[in-house]
Amino acid sequence: MHRVGSLMLVVILIAAACAGDVEDDSAPTIAMASSELQAWETASVAFFDRSHEAYPDLDRVFAEYAADAVFYDPTFGDYFIGPEQIVRGWAQMPGAFPDLDTDIQSAFLATDGAAIVAEWVNLWLGEKPPELPWPAGLEVFRFRGDEIAESEIWYTIETLEGPMHSCAGCAVDLRSLADSYVARWSSRDAGEIAALYSEDAIVLDSMFAIEADGAVEIGELAAVRYGSGDAIARAGEPFGMLLDARLIGADSGAAAGDIVGVGVQFSWSAAKGAPTVDSLALLYFGRVNDGVYEAHPANLIVEESVFHDPTSLMALNAGRP
Repeated sequence: MHRVGSLMLVVILIAAACAGDVEDDSAPTIAMASSELQAWETASVAFFDRSHEAYPDLDRVFAEYAADAVFYDPTFGDYFIGPEQIVRGWAQMPGAFPDLDTDIQSAFLATDGAAIVAEWVNLWLGEKPPELPWPAGLEVFRFRGDEIAESEIWYTIETLEGPMHSCAGCAVDLRSLADSYVARWSSRDAGEIAALYSEDAIVLDSMFAIEADGAVEIGELAAVRYGSGDAIARAGEPFGMLLDARLIGADSGAAAGDIVGVGVQFSWSAAKGAPTVDSLALLYFGRVNDGVYEAHPANLIVEESVFHDPTSLMALNAGRP
């Protein structure tokens, strides 16, 4: 899938002194100052706007993608490498959806990436019934310097269950997986948390300089990852990635429509009295190798990548000396 061979960060378990009304000194430290967060949000949204305003000129849309950039949308069977292949993969979009427009709803950041919550206006075959929303989801970008190294598409439950996909009940499973993630991390029990992950799973949270490898090590983050504040709580509906038949190999045990990723929106308090942080964890249950999806046989998380709402991070920064 992604992140193989990418920049890896070291787990830093730092006790930071908090000011004001914060009663606990165990809140984790943010890797960016508020001014840096604001600048990074501006730059990420500017890239998003720039690429979408170039549509339907696909060469311009993907002009800032690296030569080996990966575009990943398993729900519709897309796994393209490099701008030329990505443009070919998108070739039918301008003809089918000439007036496609995109509205940003919100953004979550990592130090090297952004997850943009967006609504895709005019992405509809035929006339859209007025009572139905436009398709919506996440556009995730990971940067390498000034270029895009990876991009992905995730979808809201309403979109996955809508007329363009009709996943037939996937909402129950997506919510169940999201609730299990939140409940186990809220427990701060190392064994309960470790049980979510494969033996070789990785967790990356660049904004808090966290990397953990393997289920045991991930479980050991329980006492420090989200500080000592209130238990984390799911905030909003999860996003999902499903599996299209085109990414299933001949010897695979996977099936079309399987859930291959869950994007969990949640909130947490780093310490007693600290501001609430809004976060997004992207959970992957398998990887693509040589264009074929390989699912974990027990449906465990093989990778987790975490993004955070910049406004809530700036509020957390403001409570520090």
